[in-house]
Amino acid sequence: MPSIAADKDGNAAVGYSVSSASMFPALRYAGRRLGESLGQLPQNEAVLINGTGSQTGISRWGDYFSLTLDPADDCTFWFAGEYLPVSGNNWYTRIGSFKFAACGQTLGTLNGRVYNTVTNAGIAGAPVTVVGPETMTTSTDASGNYSVNVVPGTYDITAGPLLPGYPTSATVTGRTVGAGGATTTDIGLAPVPHLVYNTSAISGGNGNSVPEPGESNLQMLVNLMNDGATTSTGINAVLSTSTAGVSVSQNTSAYPNILAGANANNSTPYVFSVADTVPCGTLINFQLAVTSTQGPYTINFSRMAGTSQPPTAYFFDNFENGVNGWTTGGTQNFWAQVTNMSYSPTHAWHDSPSGVYPNNMNSWLKSPNIVLTGKTNISVSGWFTHALESGYDYAYLEYSLDGGTTWNPSYLARFNGVSQSWAQTAVASPMLDNQANVALRLRVTSDSGVVADGIYMDDFAVNYPPSPASRRRPPRCSSAMSAQPRPRCPTARWRLRWPCCWPLAQWPGAVARSDSRAAT
Repeated sequence: MPSIAADKDGNAAVGYSVSSASMFPALRYAGRRLGESLGQLPQNEAVLINGTGSQTGISRWGDYFSLTLDPADDCTFWFAGEYLPVSGNNWYTRIGSFKFAACGQTLGTLNGRVYNTVTNAGIAGAPVTVVGPETMTTSTDASGNYSVNVVPGTYDITAGPLLPGYPTSATVTGRTVGAGGATTTDIGLAPVPHLVYNTSAISGGNGNSVPEPGESNLQMLVNLMNDGATTSTGINAVLSTSTAGVSVSQNTSAYPNILAGANANNSTPYVFSVADTVPCGTLINFQLAVTSTQGPYTINFSRMAGTSQPPTAYFFDNFENGVNGWTTGGTQNFWAQVTNMSYSPTHAWHDSPSGVYPNNMNSWLKSPNIVLTGKTNISVSGWFTHALESGYDYAYLEYSLDGGTTWNPSYLARFNGVSQSWAQTAVASPMLDNQANVALRLRVTSDSGVVADGIYMDDFAVNYPPSPASRRRPPRCSSAMSAQPRPRCPTARWRLRWPCCWPLAQWPGAVARSDSRAAT
């Protein structure tokens, strides 16, 4: 149904039909100026005509939509499409024209660098918007540079925000550029830290690293990651829980300073207990109230009460059955499945199957959308091998919670340098818990310098631990069990639900016997 074309200057436009349960079919168009952000249509959507009726009795629509260039100037787009003024099957054709004001003109160049005001380092991927005789949007390259060609005039230039590390934009006004000229404007963005939950580790109890019903004085380290753009300092946190039957006895701890991109555990372990009335499979909800020199954070995370079980692959692809809904895109995109290198059995994805990857690449491989509703303790894993220019070229494993419409700036994993062989990367991904429209992608970026073989990916999986059956159960018998008094099994009904397995000497008032027989 949509139709796309580009004028002689490389400006692209798309004409299409829109409708909904509350809107009759209408004709609209949108565009992208040469040099604007890839994968987007930043030029405002415009209406060719709004329909006032719906089609009935026919199941076809939009077969003959077209968007073509006028050969007289190679700048004017002509859009033809169908609509209905009244409901029925007698559709009408609407024909209209439009053009980009910049087409055919001698343009000027607005360029510059967006940088971190603390380190002076260039900021990659920062959005830049110029507003004047025309409006254009772009983003900075791997070194923080931007450049757009615009109609001559006076412009305001805004950089940012770029979450989470640069939440505040900065604007420089009144920048004038003439035909054939260039105006350079550097813009600084103030960096901030941003703390998020990374993972947690539990010790104590029976030693299986899982909080089980009946276990007390469990110690927990909660690892926080700083996915912001500068160091977080003066960090303190208070742990609490809203889950009935779970209590926190040591709830405060400090954290060391956390550099941008780094992570750290609490200095003093948090201590909590789980009553034996908590059913296995209960999701224990924790909240961490964090204060820091740069501001507060409220961080929520959860752990499941129950026995440790191996993860189940909810989504898995070993790339042996074709593309299977994976898509590729971006700048200098050469992603393809290959057979010269794989983990198992014969196929893998590679960013540059014809040789080394190109300069100034920003291309990606995206998964099908994945429904994780009702799934918790999600982890993402895959097998990777890579050769990327150390310190300059990177691959990022990224996630989206809206099917790929937007991508979270906090990556799940980052790859750089050279790996000697295939290795599995597995990442705890609590941010994907119970999400209904998850997409994942592997994105590779390169600068204009050294190039190498790139990255390969195989055996990709999204995992979760299956919930044990929800039922009351006492703690396991273990040599690590404390000798605190245990409740007797007072009724036959209790004994039928599970065997009493505590050593007799640990029962209140019991007398240890030489044969150490267990209570029944």
